[in-house]
Amino acid sequence: MNDELKELVLNDSVPASLVGDFCRKVKALADKAEKLSSAMNKAQSFSESLGLTGRMFLIQEERAKAEEAFIKEARKYVKKGGADDEEK
Repeated sequence: MNDELKELVLNDSVPASLVGDFCRKVKALADKAEKLSSAMNKAQSFSESLGLTGRMFLIQEERAKAEEAFIKEARKYVKKGGADDEEK
């Protein structure tokens, strides 16, 4: 996790619901990656390993997109000074 992402996750202006959603997405992707890594270790053939490597790359891309989306949304809240009371 890069420094800006850490700062935004910990920033009081960013709604807890947004942080929670982001954390759940990252956790789900990490769980997928862990299962895939285990399958890669058990892969019998090169083609099977290659296919699993491709899927791992897609998971990494999904995580990068989730981080970008979170940063973009969180910056909006930081810029306007926080969420409205009903959003917190």
